[in-house]
Amino acid sequence: MAQIFNVDDLTNPQGKNGLSSFAAYYQKLLYKEAIYPPNLWDPLDTWYDKQYYGRVDAVQNSIFPNPNKFKAISSAAKPNILALNFVADAFEALSRHMENAALIGVCVTDGNKTLTKMKAHRAYEDPFGPYGNFLNTAFESFNNKMPRYTPEIRDLPSFTEHFTRYLKEVSKYVPITLSNYLLTGTVSLFNTGLCIAIDNAPFDDDNYKYDKYLSDPNYDFYVRAAKAFGFLVDKDAPWLLVADLFSDAAMAYITTYKDQSGVNVDVKSFFDVYYTRAYTVDIEILRMCIINSYNSYIERNPYYQKRTFAEHCDKYSVTNALRVPPDPYGTTITLTPKLLSNLYLELRSTEAENPVDNIETLKNTLSSVYFVAPQPELSGIDNVAFHVNKIFRNYIYSVNYPHLNTKFLNLLKELDNKLPRGTL
Repeated sequence: MAQIFNVDDLTNPQGKNGLSSFAAYYQKLLYKEAIYPPNLWDPLDTWYDKQYYGRVDAVQNSIFPNPNKFKAISSAAKPNILALNFVADAFEALSRHMENAALIGVCVTDGNKTLTKMKAHRAYEDPFGPYGNFLNTAFESFNNKMPRYTPEIRDLPSFTEHFTRYLKEVSKYVPITLSNYLLTGTVSLFNTGLCIAIDNAPFDDDNYKYDKYLSDPNYDFYVRAAKAFGFLVDKDAPWLLVADLFSDAAMAYITTYKDQSGVNVDVKSFFDVYYTRAYTVDIEILRMCIINSYNSYIERNPYYQKRTFAEHCDKYSVTNALRVPPDPYGTTITLTPKLLSNLYLELRSTEAENPVDNIETLKNTLSSVYFVAPQPELSGIDNVAFHVNKIFRNYIYSVNYPHLNTKFLNLLKELDNKLPRGTL
């Protein structure tokens, strides 16, 4: 494969954003097949191989890190850079090792100082901030679409009817549930707690990667040292160190911590200790999304136009009537376990591109699951979430979803044009 590339290609790669389709393909192939040193440990390839690394557990549940398991990295370029505790410990040890290697002459001192004086420039980033912004963007699109004084939205029940219908339509194009949002291109290794960046470098510049890292005299030593301390180097960004989960080197740091019962963490208990399954919070997030969206809606649109017809004729008068604010009792009456269960089932199905064809039958099953609670340690609604997730977790379905960036709003605007106005 590498024989199609010339010497200048190999020593001066030009891959970056903005190239033509053919040039981008050529440069990616060049980097993938010929530029990266072939005689090192297999790197973490998040473009072509493990794109869901740290985002799914061993049985493909979408996951996010336990916020109680973070630790500040002391070898950091600025304060409050966090990683999962065992990742922070391993990085501190690796940083000391690289610095000592330079002091005793194992590494050359005129190479890239980023490798021999290692500092964390970037690590954990909370995925809930972007996810909250994403849900808010979906609401904004809905709000812009609906006529301001429409009498079709008078209270929480009527809002819920229209808004949930809208969410189900949107879910054909972008994910609504956290379980599926975590599998989109918007979520990265930095959201896993497993990744530390030792450089603020341009991810799209292959020439920078080659000059500063791949051709550096200490690069081979760096990759091998990283492996010895429980890290893999990301193939597409050589300044990213990612925990090499369940390797002997990583387990040496993981097993120094204990689970809730005081037993040392092992491979079997790792995900229970360090991560939360997204499906366990999906339904509550949907419930709060509806409530918060309605509160925002009536704050901006407090009135609807009420028509009062004269007796025995078609004439009517128009008056402004206040939309009813939600109260705890009304919220409970509207957002019933049945409504939320069916909504969750439909969203997960649509997001997975409808892989099963008996959704109506499944809705009846969910009712039984809720009341029977086959897992007695879980509540009825948690049993529902577990059951729905078990059906759809085997479908890894973010491939067709767009990256949820600034283009998302344009997508929703295009979607608005496809939907009936006011009678969604």
